[in-house]
Amino acid sequence: MNRESKRAVRKYRTVALVIACGLFLGGCASKEPQIITRTEYQEVKTPIACIKREDLPTPPEYDPSEPETFKELMGYAVEADRLLKGCAK
Repeated sequence: MNRESKRAVRKYRTVALVIACGLFLGGCASKEPQIITRTEYQEVKTPIACIKREDLPTPPEYDPSEPETFKELMGYAVEADRLLKGCAK
């Protein structure tokens, strides 16, 4: 083969490769996209047994001049927190 025939063959191979790639990629372009998976989130309401406001102990009065009332108030907060954690679980 001479030089010109080698160039012609290379040119035809390149053109054939470009046409084949164009047909291959063009076939996918006209296709509608498909949804493979769909995730739906739903709100699920679960009833929980909880305490009523009347069941909570009454909070003590805080007096800044008496440090003992602060301890009582913190004891109330701990007790209320323990009761309310029972509602969440």
